[in-house]
Amino acid sequence: MRQAQHQQDVCQRIRKSAQFSQVFDHGRRIACPFFALHFVENSCGAPRLGLAVSKKVDARAVGRNRIKRQVRESFRAEKARLPTLDFVVMARPASAKAETQQLRTQLLGLWQKATLLQNTTVGTMLRPPSVETQAVKLNNNQSDQN
Repeated sequence: MRQAQHQQDVCQRIRKSAQFSQVFDHGRRIACPFFALHFVENSCGAPRLGLAVSKKVDARAVGRNRIKRQVRESFRAEKARLPTLDFVVMARPASAKAETQQLRTQLLGLWQKATLLQNTTVGTMLRPPSVETQAVKLNNNQSDQN
């Protein structure tokens, strides 16, 4: 039974570089003092989680693993209420010194905000258009004027 649960959890993780890039390049971001949450819609039919906890957050592996465990547990608890989005949680250095209850409270707030913001653009931090996009718009405007 435990192995079946583990297998299911593995399928609901973001692991490949291209998947992380998709979330960072096309997603939105919300933040709190301990975490930054990036999210984008997916077509998998279930919410998926990716983690980014660098050595800048905590030099010790034990500290980084504690943070990852808390994020995974929070995700499992909220998964039934989350929309079908790909989530990447990036830990911030303040999370290394935070108590477990503080981490859980902040994560719960981020899951709720992401659920509310999934279909809106007000109050989210969107990436600025790329240089190529701006060049295409300029070309379109110039051809419309001619």
